Amino acid sequence: MSGAAGTRKLTTSGQDRGRPLADFLAERLSLERAAVVDLVRAGGVYLGRHRVEEPERLLDAGERVTVRGGAGAGAASALCLIHQDRDVLVLDKPAGVPSQATRETALGALDRMVTATEPGARLLHRLDRDASGLVLFTRTAAAQRRFAAWLRGGQLERRYVAVAWGHIAADAGCFERAIGPDPRDRRRMAAGHGRPARTSYRVARRGRAPSGAATTLLEIDLETGRTHQIRVHLADAGHPLCGDRVYGPPVPPAPVERLCLHAQRLAWPGSPAVTSPVPRILDELVA
Repeated sequence: MSGAAGTRKLTTSGQDRGRPLADFLAERLSLERAAVVDLVRAGGVYLGRHRVEEPERLLDAGERVTVRGGAGAGAASALCLIHQDRDVLVLDKPAGVPSQATRETALGALDRMVTATEPGARLLHRLDRDASGLVLFTRTAAAQRRFAAWLRGGQLERRYVAVAWGHIAADAGCFERAIGPDPRDRRRMAAGHGRPARTSYRVARRGRAPSGAATTLLEIDLETGRTHQIRVHLADAGHPLCGDRVYGPPVPPAPVERLCLHAQRLAWPGSPAVTSPVPRILDELVA
């Protein structure tokens, strides 16, 4: 597992000013350009603290470029290992990669890639395919039991960063509407019935997208773990997530290339918190 999660740190020079990121990486990593494009789009490359997913992004001199995960092409580059100890592996999942294999999404699923190199690892919690950020795998049966109990008891802290449409009025609050399957569409969830759900939020910043549409940057703590919980609660409150093609408006205020939901922090008893850099697009949408 550690071999798939190697990290390379590079710094651009004056000669790299105005050069596309993909060209720079292809030369410095001795890879085919197509492989580098796949690596960038899968979320394995950072400029400074921000993940960058645009292979043609033009560079400046003195920029810090970090490449996480394997150097191979395709979905395998999603194996960006952030933390490991004897109990767990924490990976930084790019948007677009499914956390768990299904009949429809077995190829490229994160759990399949992890268990290919560590067969005993088990996924503790799922992250929506179109979201990005931290996903935790336990390495032993004992760790799975312990972490599952912490998850149920609220001792596993899960913090998300998200961008929602509109300006949310309250600086902080909590959504507590129950969540269950949508009776009109079993592929979706809906608020107002089902199992109890609790989502706490704090407004980090209010601003506007480049289009001028009002947006709010949020820090969110999950206190329960219902399917699509954050997306459903925010849509139910009249502030769907930017880029949400399922729960957002049929005609969004502006086109957004991805779901603006990022699992930014995990913490559990006896260990320092694990964090992931917030994707640049989330900051850019709340200027």
